[in-house]
Amino acid sequence: VRTRAAEKRLTRPVKPLIVPDFEALEYTVDQVIAEQKSDPSLQKYWKYVNDGKVPSMETHHKEFFVKRGILYRSFTKQHGLYETKLKQLVVPEKLRSRVLNIAHSSILGAHQGCKKTIDRVESNFYWPGIQSFCKSYIARCDICQHTASKGSVKRAPLMAGQLTNIPFDHLYVDI
Repeated sequence: VRTRAAEKRLTRPVKPLIVPDFEALEYTVDQVIAEQKSDPSLQKYWKYVNDGKVPSMETHHKEFFVKRGILYRSFTKQHGLYETKLKQLVVPEKLRSRVLNIAHSSILGAHQGCKKTIDRVESNFYWPGIQSFCKSYIARCDICQHTASKGSVKRAPLMAGQLTNIPFDHLYVDI
């Protein structure tokens, strides 16, 4: 016996997953340089390079430099007692979702969580607002939404009962 709701579910078509497209990224060095220079969100970094001054807002040492016409950021990241010096390509706005798509949704990205994806992207790339961009991208990932755990009801913690010397002084019932 099938109910009307069960019949309706069987006849409803399966909603396809939105799978990212991985066509070849065909950008030359000249196109990347042109994109970097025309991007309004990167203008202050070009100004830092031209003036030779970078305002220090963080405890981490950072500087912007140009190598072969491409804008990079040199960044010293501290992990406890160890320091890691990173050379990051400053990504123009047009290429940001593409970089994140490869870092998160490709076979090598494996749809990992926010922290691992951000660490992976930040090891080679930088743009303003990178962490919030990564978090919102991963929150919108269709495959992650379908496969992530939906949360479960937490179990009540076990508590120690009171010890007494008198029989039937306390009665415990598990319902």
